[in-house]
Amino acid sequence: MFYGCGLRRNEAKHLNLEDINLDKAIVHVRKGKGNKERLVPINTANINYLDDYKYNARPVLLKGVNTEAFFVSMRSQRINDQTMNLRIRILVQKTRNPVIIDKNPSLHTLRHSIATHLLNNGMKLEHKAKFLGHSSLESKQIYTHLMNDQ
Repeated sequence: MFYGCGLRRNEAKHLNLEDINLDKAIVHVRKGKGNKERLVPINTANINYLDDYKYNARPVLLKGVNTEAFFVSMRSQRINDQTMNLRIRILVQKTRNPVIIDKNPSLHTLRHSIATHLLNNGMKLEHKAKFLGHSSLESKQIYTHLMNDQ
């Protein structure tokens, strides 16, 4: 979700079941930065991961607890910032790749990565900005500088 949909940590944290439409391949971000809403497409690989999570992993985590939160912790509650940060650190360590481990990537690193990859593959800056939920020219320019630094 952080890479494939370019979500911010807070956007993912506030997703509810109703916000993920796997049939239409859309995520409805209701609590974006500045309380802005947007629709974000989901690619086929992420649909499969989200489907597996929703119907297999999530019910195990919930242990019978009923919640509208899409991402939940092992305590059957809406996932929090600390848990998300811990999970990315665990995934980074599991790679056993010293280059990745030394870079110490964060969830926001994944957001920057998708932005850079979209631009490198020809997506117009304005479309990328809409995808990521940017409203100001300054936030768009951050990625322009990333492109020029490569």
